[in-house]
Amino acid sequence: MKKILLTLAIAGSSVAMASTALGEESAVYPSFDGTVTFNGEIIQTACVIDNASKNLVVPLGKIPVSAFNSSVPTATNAFRKDFSLNLVCPEGFSTPKATVRFDGVPAEGNSKIVQLTADSVATKVGVQLQDAKGEIVTLNDDSSVYDLIEGANNLDFSAYYYPTTSEAPTPGSANAIVNFSIIYQ
Repeated sequence: MKKILLTLAIAGSSVAMASTALGEESAVYPSFDGTVTFNGEIIQTACVIDNASKNLVVPLGKIPVSAFNSSVPTATNAFRKDFSLNLVCPEGFSTPKATVRFDGVPAEGNSKIVQLTADSVATKVGVQLQDAKGEIVTLNDDSSVYDLIEGANNLDFSAYYYPTTSEAPTPGSANAIVNFSIIYQ
């Protein structure tokens, strides 16, 4: 009889310890320094990027080295090319605003200039982006906010070559690549 009671006592204490380890209520409560709350929303429908915008090529043209006057580097802005990322938002979508995040490699450590690809021949130049408000886009960060409507939406931007140093660029091919993400607000 003593063996049975001892076995039951050990089994009972094992169950009590297991329930405490599994997070069930116990008489001892841990002390907390704070809490983290996660909020969000699962939406029924989202906008779709138009196929023409998924792998967009923006031809920046042939710009003369003389356009890169070191005293006025923004002169190359005159050669900017406009482009749009086109979204189609379905009826009943619930997110009326979005930003665009362009992810790319900064040129010379400047997050406002996209580095040229390794196969480019030109040097001392990169590509700068502006949003529809004329704000210079910072790489790996959100653009200005765009209002979205049901149906077609054009998220307008422009791109142009921009010097990375005070020296004139060397001529040659000058290509850059960025990936983009639509960030719904």
